[in-house]
Parts: sequence; C-alpha cells; structure tokens
Amino acid sequence: MQQKHCLPFDFHMDPLCLLVTVFFVTACVWAMSRHEEQRINIQFMTQEGKTPTQIIHSLQAVYRQDALSYPQVRLWHHRFQDGRLSPKDNPRSGCPASHLDSLQDIQTNIQNDRCKTLQEVASDVCRPVSTVFKVIKKDLNMKKLCPKFMPHFLTDANKKMRMNLSVNNLCNVRNIPHYLDRIVSGGETWISLYNQETKFESCQWTEKGGPRPTKRVKSNSIRKTMMILFHDAYRFLLLEFVPAGETIDTDFYCGVLNRLKKRIRCKRPGLWLHDGNGDRNFWIHQDNATPILPMCPLPGLEKMQ
Repeated sequence: MQQKHCLPFDFHMDPLCLLVTVFFVTACVWAMSRHEEQRINIQFMTQEGKTPTQIIHSLQAVYRQDALSYPQVRLWHHRFQDGRLSPKDNPRSGCPASHLDSLQDIQTNIQNDRCKTLQEVASDVCRPVSTVFKVIKKDLNMKKLCPKFMPHFLTDANKKMRMNLSVNNLCNVRNIPHYLDRIVSGGETWISLYNQETKFESCQWTEKGGPRPTKRVKSNSIRKTMMILFHDAYRFLLLEFVPAGETIDTDFYCGVLNRLKKRIRCKRPGLWLHDGNGDRNFWIHQDNATPILPMCPLPGLEKMQ
C-alpha cells in the first residue's frame, strides 16, 4: 500500500494560493532554522565566557540584518548560564484561542440580555470588542434594531380571539361570494392640525459649490383632533372630525351610525338591500370597538336592520 504524506497544503488548490502557501511555509522553516542556529552559537559563546554585548557583535558580523535582537541574545545567554541545554522553544499547550471558541458564550450572553452593548458583552466573556463584533455580525448573523412601538401587547385570550376571527373570515371569503366587498370598516385616530415639513419637501435647487440651505427645527402640532372614518373596499363612506371638547359616548356614536346609514344608502345602495335571510348585505368592522362596547351602542346598530 502506498504511504500518504500529510502536507500543510493541497496540490489541487489555485496555483497562486499554492505558491503563496509554499513560500510562507518555506520562510517559516528557514526563519526557525536560522534562529536555532544562532541560539547554538550563543550557547557555545556563553560557555566560552563571553558577555551578551560581545555575542551580539559576533552575530551581527555574520548574520547582519538577520541577527537576533539584543534582548533575545541576553535572554538566551541567561538561560544557558542557568544550565539549559536545548536551543529550541518550550512546547506550547495548543494553538491560540479562536473567536469560534467564544461563539457559544457570546450567544448565551446576548440571549440573556439583548440590550447589551458590544463593550458589555466583551467584558462578560473576556474577549476583545473586535472579536465580539466579528462573532455577532458574521457567525451569528445578528444586528441590533430599535423596538417597534406597539400601543399595547395582546394577552393569550386576545391572540386566541383574533386567530378564531381570522379563521372565520377565511372561511367566509371562500364560501360567501364578494365577502370582502360587503365589509364596512371604521375606526378613530388622532390627527395633528399641521405636520412638520419632511426633509425631501424642504429640498432646494442650489448652484454647485453654493451654501447649503438651512431651516428652523419644527415639531408637529401639539393641538390634535379625533377623526372618525368608515370605508369599504372601494371608497370612503363617512369622514368626520370630533368637535373640540366633545366626548365620544353612546349618544354621540349612535349619531355617527345614523349618519353612516344614510351614507351607505346613498353611496352603496346595493349593500342596503336585504339578502334571502332578511339581513343587510354588509357587515360593520369596528377597529376600536373595545372601549365602545361597554357603552352598548346597540340601538344604533339595530336601526340598520
């Protein structure tokens, strides 16, 4: 059987990479052999009783720019004086720690607190900030994002209710013709009296090399008004602004529903017709119905039947 030799490179790799690898390995072997050769000479001259200064002059005369530095000559001079015999380096315990060795520690540290900074993670795992950054970006493929604002978090009961409604709507879309066209959706939102000019809207044409335009920092209007909006799949049916100081109670919302009824009969008369079961051909989806349900605006809904 032919014996296989383990080489530090693969002959099937790119020729340029192979050439660089061979050159690097040869340079390392040559440098190690030159260093060991000089250490043997230091050992010989130490036994002759020469000082480190005399030894460095002798090495520089022979090896010139490849000679060991004076601190190295003095170090090995003291070692040989203390009885050391081998000119080779002491064996080391394994290769240097790689950044992959810290991957699990960094991942666990981030999972415990995802708001930590790079400096805090590096301090916890005892690794440089550059190593932590490399592991997070390249190995873990993570990035830091600002959280998205949510008005409130849903409870398990809210999530279950929304899932049931979604499944029910999906069944209706498949079974009821033109189901989405028969939904009237509505809700309320706060509207500022005026909005700040955007950066794109404030752009100005200037000559090349001219001064950059400036503008005063403004904020959105503090004064707001509530808007009530109802629409179907094609158009807005009702758009109203709540008067200042007005409270949205049962009586107010029943008036909104009555006005919505008139708009539906005017703009979408097809929705106002009864189906075979005696019901109207549309459904009202109230987006912000939770605070309105305790006030029971059912009389307004019953008048639409």
